[in-house]
Amino acid sequence: MINKYFKNRNLVYIYVAFFGFFFVFESVSILAPIYLEKKTNSVYYVSLFFSLANAVGVIFPLIGRLITSKVSRSSLVNIVFLIMSSMLIMTAYIEKTLPLFIIFLLIFGLKNIFNQALNPYIGNLNNFDTDKVFAIRDLFLFLGAGLGLSLSSILKNNNLTWAKTSFILALLSIIIFIILRIINVSIQPVMELNRTEKRVSTMKNKFTRFENKRNLAVLIIMYISGYFVSSLFQFLPIICIKNNVKEASILLIYSISYYAVPILSLLSVKYFEKTDRKYVFIFDHLFDILPILLLVLIPGNSIILLLILVIFNIKDIVSPISIAYFFNCFSESDGNTAWALVGAIANTFSILSPIIIGMLFEKSIFLMEILIIISLLATGIVGIILLPKQQKEGKN
Repeated sequence: MINKYFKNRNLVYIYVAFFGFFFVFESVSILAPIYLEKKTNSVYYVSLFFSLANAVGVIFPLIGRLITSKVSRSSLVNIVFLIMSSMLIMTAYIEKTLPLFIIFLLIFGLKNIFNQALNPYIGNLNNFDTDKVFAIRDLFLFLGAGLGLSLSSILKNNNLTWAKTSFILALLSIIIFIILRIINVSIQPVMELNRTEKRVSTMKNKFTRFENKRNLAVLIIMYISGYFVSSLFQFLPIICIKNNVKEASILLIYSISYYAVPILSLLSVKYFEKTDRKYVFIFDHLFDILPILLLVLIPGNSIILLLILVIFNIKDIVSPISIAYFFNCFSESDGNTAWALVGAIANTFSILSPIIIGMLFEKSIFLMEILIIISLLATGIVGIILLPKQQKEGKN
């Protein structure tokens, strides 16, 4: 019955849109910060960019939600591709740092509007298994990102400047826009604003009746330490460049990871099928220590830096199990409330942590790495002691 997931024109549109968007966007997300750092010669400036990009990521979904309550989702997606192509062409000709900074921020924000346009629509499908649709979507997303990064690696291997690379990416964005127009669907708005407002208004009441507050507190401090790790690894391509690793090699490693992660993720779910999810969750948390230790013990080695990129990218293979364990720590009703609360805290720390990491980066990379290792160890030990094992019925 998988055929019906490819015969529906709306779903085909969604698959092509995700393939095309991440084909272009993932290359920009890696190359833009590197380009800014080269122009400014300031890691702190790039940390400010990451911080503001994360702030934009909080605001832009609200804009996307508002727009999709008024116009068709497919129209908004088409506009996103046109705006992205236009902005990429602008970056090819603009030399001044501040306008580039602002344009790159807006491009990063387009990802949030794009996701807001299509993901809620998938979640509200009635005639399809949404899990299967999301799984197929992810395959197209990863394939698109991997192929886009492979292409950018080839372009950089041939010493193309940012101007030429961005122009090619813009051209590809226009081609994808044309393909989407040929598919010619109209994915209408889903009126979900009232439900969202109702959820927000009842969040406080839900939390007052919340069970397992200890589990929530432990998970929050573990996720906070994880946010700092994610911020550190946002700077990893720049660390690689400063140690004479070629941009083409960085892009190639990322592309290989995008090909491997969905396959390894499926295998990991099967392999850890009978393992208590708590230990997979703790392993996922503490595993970040390995690449950071390599940074501490063997700094500046280009081969080790590329290995660290691989290690950090493939750790996502156990993310589905970790997310499943998170919900196992709560009752069904409390799980959604906990996830929303952690998401709100994530948004806050995603804005603050890049600046903190950037400041530490400028002062002492070694100190920054040691502090993150200590935080991971401390929160990991707290998790081992206080978090519950997964019970047979799947809830604790």
